[in-house]
Amino acid sequence: MTESATVAGPVRKEKKRLPFLLEVIARLVREKPLGTVGGVIVLIFFVVGILAPWLAPYHYTYQDLNAVLQAPSSRFLLGTDNLGRDLFSRIIYGARISMIVGLAVPAISTVMHLFIGGVSGYFGGKIDLLIQRFVDTVMCFPGLVLMLTVVAIVGPGLTQLVLVLGILGGLGGGNRVTRSVVIGIKQNVYVEAAKAIGSSHWRIMVKHILPNIMPILIVSFTMGMGGAILAESTLSFLGFGIPPPFPSWGGMLSGQARRYMLDAPWMAIWPGVCLALVVYGMNMLGDGLRDILDPRLRGGLGRYGNSKAKKKLNVVS
Repeated sequence: MTESATVAGPVRKEKKRLPFLLEVIARLVREKPLGTVGGVIVLIFFVVGILAPWLAPYHYTYQDLNAVLQAPSSRFLLGTDNLGRDLFSRIIYGARISMIVGLAVPAISTVMHLFIGGVSGYFGGKIDLLIQRFVDTVMCFPGLVLMLTVVAIVGPGLTQLVLVLGILGGLGGGNRVTRSVVIGIKQNVYVEAAKAIGSSHWRIMVKHILPNIMPILIVSFTMGMGGAILAESTLSFLGFGIPPPFPSWGGMLSGQARRYMLDAPWMAIWPGVCLALVVYGMNMLGDGLRDILDPRLRGGLGRYGNSKAKKKLNVVS
């Protein structure tokens, strides 16, 4: 036996790595049980919102004037409201609106964070100064007052609400995080090398900047889902959200629910429970994904890849 074979010892075959998405899901299930629970909650509400016409026993406009303020029963599982409408059906349809808001609003905000923060951090100088002073001006106004003012101007409606919340969220402090990360990345050697060989700004941002900030954008998206639903519920509670008869959990909590809270507490309990569950699930999912995807944290995918390489070296030696 040769000396090289004796030193090397048994070498294990390297297992084929899973695709990125499956690897993230596997690590989330294995290492972050609360994040997994949050993901399951979000998935359940997402499926319920999609299948609302088939899951709800009644349409959200169905009324039975002989069953006004009826307590939960076999016919009406969660009771009825002051107009004889089935709360269970309206909560199921309300999940659709909450999921639309919870996905569309952070998507718009994240794209704006990427564009504003990326351009500001990459180019710097006067461009950075102008953009950040504009962002400072927007952030000086109270968020709720600004949202109420803009919604009062453009009018209520799901599309208007999504655009208002998404744009105002994109002009908030989230783009500062993206800007700071881009400033740190553009100082790296590979970015300077790309500039030296004549790569355009667009190519550098797409090929070198974007892949390195993608985990942060994903975490920003998931963490913004809960805040978007709470913002929509706040506006609906104040009467500036989704107009009736479309059901919204925030709208179901306001108005008549407050008036009949003592006589029919289920009118306020069930929408509040669903709202709390979905926000909790989104926050736990975002927190778990942050721990997994952010390579700067212990246990991030960057560190995970290094640990696998170290294990391989230990096996070889």
